[in-house]
Amino acid sequence: MSSCTKEILADSDSPLLAIESSYIEYDNSGLLISRVEFTTDSPIDELLGVDVQFQLPSGDIFKEFLYDDGTNGDIEPNNGSYNLSKEVILNDLIYDVSFFVYTQNDTLIQSDQLIVGDYLPKINQVCMPELYTINEAEDDTFYVYISISDINGINDIKSVELEMQRLEGYETGALGEDGLCQWSESVDQEYINYDINLEYLTGYYLDDNCGLIDENI
Repeated sequence: MSSCTKEILADSDSPLLAIESSYIEYDNSGLLISRVEFTTDSPIDELLGVDVQFQLPSGDIFKEFLYDDGTNGDIEPNNGSYNLSKEVILNDLIYDVSFFVYTQNDTLIQSDQLIVGDYLPKINQVCMPELYTINEAEDDTFYVYISISDINGINDIKSVELEMQRLEGYETGALGEDGLCQWSESVDQEYINYDINLEYLTGYYLDDNCGLIDENI
């Protein structure tokens, strides 16, 4: 949150107006929903108005007021929650949004982001062994980690699967009658789905060296 502040003539012990959270969403039906909540001790009676603004592809500024009077998408009037529900047509784009909160002596600005459209997830990093030798007579395990970013949120990712293709130079070994391992090339003509699903690990991230880091440490 940033604040463009003029001189404020107020008791220093009085609670200050403060934004607790902001929210904005554009659904598939073309409905824009936005909301600004204030902290419980904020002097709501000082508010002169709340609006939301962002730049359209044409260069024009979209500007609409939010309401706390039980209209325009506001459910409960005069509870300090300012809301807007409005049907608009927006192009698929990521918009930088600003909420402006006006009082007689101050203007608070809260930044947010509005994502319109569906965007493919992006794989940022793949961490797995470059070379791994498997003994066919014994079970073995190696770990594969990937980091993914998705501006639409990760909740719409149904699954992450690992497919493999054995390329030229891939060899499998078998123990010969002479007790020595005999190697022969085994190549796949296409990627094969070995029914390997990667699981989502909460509370971890990958560093630049493929180290798995616990966020709580």
